[in-house]
Amino acid sequence: MISIMERKEIETKVYNIIADKLQIGVEEVKDNSIICSDLGADKLDVIDIVIKCEDYFDIYIDESFYTFNITVKGICDIVEKLIKERWV
Repeated sequence: MISIMERKEIETKVYNIIADKLQIGVEEVKDNSIICSDLGADKLDVIDIVIKCEDYFDIYIDESFYTFNITVKGICDIVEKLIKERWV
């Protein structure tokens, strides 16, 4: 079970989830990368990335929290916020 995590731990896992899903090197994933336009994801890829984050971090990310032009930092911010809310 995931407890409060450091931001770096969250970023590392999210970066790896994105890189694995999109079959790119983790070094290509940057905070300001837009998932679809910069990294080549389509809408289904974004949904799958969100689901993988939900499963790993044991959280629920409502559709209203993300769009298909979300950045990597945006996903990390959402995950961090939801983890903190869960453990406060």
